[in-house]
Amino acid sequence: MTGRILVSDSFAPEQVRASGSRVVSASFNVPSDIEAMTIRAYALIPGFSDGEQTVIPVLPSSAPVVDSTPFYIAPGNTDFSVSIPKLDKDAKVTLTYCDNPIWECVTALPSILKPESVNILAQADALFGNAVASSLFRKYPKLIDAVREMADPNNVADSVLYSPLEKNPELKTVLLNNTPWVNDAGSETMRMQSLVDYSDPAAARKAVEAIMKTLSERQNGDGGWSWCPEMKSSTFITGRVLHTLALLANMGYLPDGGRKLASKAFRYMDNELAADWNRNERKYFSFTGLLAYLYDKSAFKGVGASSQFSPLDAAAMKKIQSDWRDLDVSDKALAAMLLQRRNLTKQSHIILESLSQFASRSPGKGMWFDNLSSSRSGDYALLATSRVLEAYAMIEPGNPSVDLLRQWLVVSKQTQNWGDNRYTAEVINAVLTSGTDWTVPSAMPDFLINGGELPFAGLLSKANAAGSYTLNLSPAMASGATLSIRRNGAGPAWGGVVAQYIAPILDVKAAEIPQLSVTKNVYVITPVENGTKATADGLTVGDRIRVTLTITCDRDLDYVAVTDPRAACLEPADQLSGYTQSDGVWMYREVRDESTNLFIPYLSKGTHVISYDCFADRNGDYSLGIATAQSQYAPEITAHSAGRLIKVSVSSR
Repeated sequence: MTGRILVSDSFAPEQVRASGSRVVSASFNVPSDIEAMTIRAYALIPGFSDGEQTVIPVLPSSAPVVDSTPFYIAPGNTDFSVSIPKLDKDAKVTLTYCDNPIWECVTALPSILKPESVNILAQADALFGNAVASSLFRKYPKLIDAVREMADPNNVADSVLYSPLEKNPELKTVLLNNTPWVNDAGSETMRMQSLVDYSDPAAARKAVEAIMKTLSERQNGDGGWSWCPEMKSSTFITGRVLHTLALLANMGYLPDGGRKLASKAFRYMDNELAADWNRNERKYFSFTGLLAYLYDKSAFKGVGASSQFSPLDAAAMKKIQSDWRDLDVSDKALAAMLLQRRNLTKQSHIILESLSQFASRSPGKGMWFDNLSSSRSGDYALLATSRVLEAYAMIEPGNPSVDLLRQWLVVSKQTQNWGDNRYTAEVINAVLTSGTDWTVPSAMPDFLINGGELPFAGLLSKANAAGSYTLNLSPAMASGATLSIRRNGAGPAWGGVVAQYIAPILDVKAAEIPQLSVTKNVYVITPVENGTKATADGLTVGDRIRVTLTITCDRDLDYVAVTDPRAACLEPADQLSGYTQSDGVWMYREVRDESTNLFIPYLSKGTHVISYDCFADRNGDYSLGIATAQSQYAPEITAHSAGRLIKVSVSSR
C-alpha cells in the first residue's frame, strides 16, 4: 500500500433506523499500476463515530491469452508445411512436436498387474494385461530397449515416461497443483516408469503362471467358472473368461495350459446355451451374444460344436450371414472375422466394404467412425476401431485402411489417458502388430521458417525414442511465417505452435481450432409463469445472470481445464467449490474471487453448453473476461472466447 488517496468524499446526513444500512457510492479513476486498494468508511453521529475498512482487488483490463496452431502429419509424409498466423510482437512462442507418437501409445501398456480381487474376472483381466504386455516386449526387443533409455535418469528432461499432465507446465493455463488431477498424474507416471520391470522376463512369466494356476484351480468340474469361490458356474462369467483366453489366442499370446482350460469351458457353454435355446422352443437366441461366442470359439482351431450345440450353431451362422447389416461397427468387424475363419470369404469382404463406406477419413486424422457413441471414458470408440483394424489386418492386410485406422488410434492418444486396463493392451497390440513398422526410432527432423533452417541444432543433438521436442521461437521470425518440417519417420506425427501474450480484454478476438472452440455469453434470467426466461440484454443491478460457455470438440478429450474470469460486477450464486454437472458434463467447479474455473475429467466429442449463475451487484461498464478451454494432456489443443463489454444499469423497479 502506498498511502495515496484516490478519492475522499462526504455525504449528506440521512436517518438510518436501528440495524439498518445505507448505500453510498463514489466515482474515481483507478490507476493502471495497482493491484489492490483499501476502502475506509466512517459513520458519525454527534459525540460518536465508527468505521470499517476492507482491501479489495483491482482486476486488470488486460488478460493472458493463449493462441495455438496445432498440426498433424500423415504417415509417410516427409515434407510438411503449415502457416503460422500473425503473432503479438511480445508473445512467447513455443513449438511442440512429436515425430513418433507410437511410443506414446507403448507407454500406456499396463505394468505387471496383480489381480485387484479374488473374483475370477479380476484374475482374467490381470492375466490379459500381463500376457499381452510381456509378450509384446518379448516380441519387439526394441520396445524394452527404448523404455530402458527413457527410464535413464539422464534422460528425465525429454522422457515420455512421465504423465502428459506433468509435462510442459509453462504452456498451460493452470498449474497441475491447482487442479484435481495431481494424483492422476502421479499414478500414471508411476505406471509408465514401472514398465521397465518387463526387462526381467522371469518376473513377468511368474505373474502369468500364478494367474493361470488360479484359473485352473477355480475351474469347476463342469468346465465353467463362477464369480467367486464356492459359487455355481455361470455362463456369463465363463463367457467373459473365455473371451479373455480367445483374445490371447488370437494374438498368439495364450499361455501354456490355456487351450486345455478353454476346451473344458466350451463344452460347458455349448451344453448350457443349447439347453437354454431348447427351453425357448428354439425360437430365440441372443444374436450378438452368439456372434461373440462363436468368434471366441473360432480362435481355437479344432474345437468344434457338440452334438447338442450344432443346431444352434447353424441357426446362428445363418442369421449372421443374413442380418449382419443390423449390427454396430464393432460387431460387424467380429462378423467379418468369423465368416473369414469359416471360409465364407466373399461375405467377409462385403462387410469390410460396408465398414469402409461408413467411415470418415482425413489426411491428418486417418480413418474413423463418427457414429460410434462415446462412453464415459471413451473406451468404446477405441475398442471398436481397434476391432475394425483387426478385421482389416486379418482379411485384407494390404489395404491402405490398415494404416489409416492405426493413425486415428495413435492420434487419439494425444488427448486421452488410455488408463491401466486390459482394453488398453488390446488396442496397443492391434496398432503394433498390423500395417507398416512404426516402432523404428526416427532421425532428427529439420525445422525451417520460410525456408531457412532454425538455429537450434544443438538442442536436437540427441533424439529420444518418441522424437518429442519443445522449442522456443522468436515471435518476430514466426509471425505470419511458414513452418516446414523435413522428416524420415514412417508413422504419423503431431505438433503445434503456441503463442502466449498479454492483451487488453476488449481487443481479444475469439480463437478456435478445428479440434476445439469455446464461446461465452451472459443472459438475464427472470421468472415467468411457466419457468424462467433468458434475455441477452438489459442487465440491471440485482439481476440473476447466467453465464453460458458453449464448448465444441471434434474428438473425446481427457483433462480439460476451462478458466473463466468473471466481470468485476458478477458475484457467483454458488459460492462453494465442488463437483457438479452441467448439460451432462461432470466437472469440478472452482469458485475464486475473480474467476470460475472448470476442471472436466472427460469431455466427449460434440457440443456442450455449460452454465453457472451469478448476480449483478453494481452498475457500470465492465470487461467480460475471456473464457479459455485447454487440454491439459496436449496444451496445443486450446481455444478462447472473445473479449467484450457489458453494461449494468441501476434497476428502475
